[in-house]
Amino acid sequence: KPTILCGDFNVAHQDIDLHDPVKYRNRCAGFLDEERDQFQAHLDCGYIDAFRSLSSAPKKYTFWDQKLPYLRRTNRGWRIDYFLVPEALRENITACDMLTLQMGSDHCPIFLEICVSSEDKQVKVSRKKKRKKKLKLVEKL
Repeated sequence: KPTILCGDFNVAHQDIDLHDPVKYRNRCAGFLDEERDQFQAHLDCGYIDAFRSLSSAPKKYTFWDQKLPYLRRTNRGWRIDYFLVPEALRENITACDMLTLQMGSDHCPIFLEICVSSEDKQVKVSRKKKRKKKLKLVEKL
């Protein structure tokens, strides 16, 4: 069965996933080439980054250093929290984003909305038309 991986991976996969990639590249844990290559290995196994599959928007972050509160106020952060979805479910993703206004942690919650078919259950139970329902997953910190 398809498995969705979700959580704080502690790595910014691409330059677009952090505020100042030049400053941090290979100088800070979370943006070392080795870590980024290991993250890419997940994608090479048939997973996709659900958020990036829908958006190439810059300045979309999930983490800000809490020791420097101005970083969150000025949106100078890192995107290190992900939903990794099997490639086979790419077309089922309807939304994936960050809830950046939700305070209470140095991370913000992220959510994934995915449309899943319940065709098999419907056929067994009542032979009704194939129905689709939305499944909303939220990572809460």
